[in-house]
Amino acid sequence: MAEATHDLAATCRVSDDSSPPDSPDNAFGCELTSILHLLSSVLTEVADSQLSLCESLAASLAKSLEALAHTEKREAERLVTKAEADTQQVRKSEERRTAGAKDGRSEVTAKEL
Repeated sequence: MAEATHDLAATCRVSDDSSPPDSPDNAFGCELTSILHLLSSVLTEVADSQLSLCESLAASLAKSLEALAHTEKREAERLVTKAEADTQQVRKSEERRTAGAKDGRSEVTAKEL
């Protein structure tokens, strides 16, 4: 967006001195050239402001997204740790059940699970 505004500002910069200095066309041309020059300056300022706004917004979002990513990473690590602990508990219960079945004991109590 800022690039397009810069391009438009560059397009407004004209210098056409083909008319003689005393002709009525030149007076109109000078006024038009002056207006286009002013428009070019305004558009350049708008483009710079757009660029600054985008950079500021990107910096703000980057901090927020970084904080969110950090929070999500901690939560994921917590869930992985819990899943590993639960898996170990299930394996131990399964080993006890299998050992109990071999010994003739086929039930595992709820406390063991």
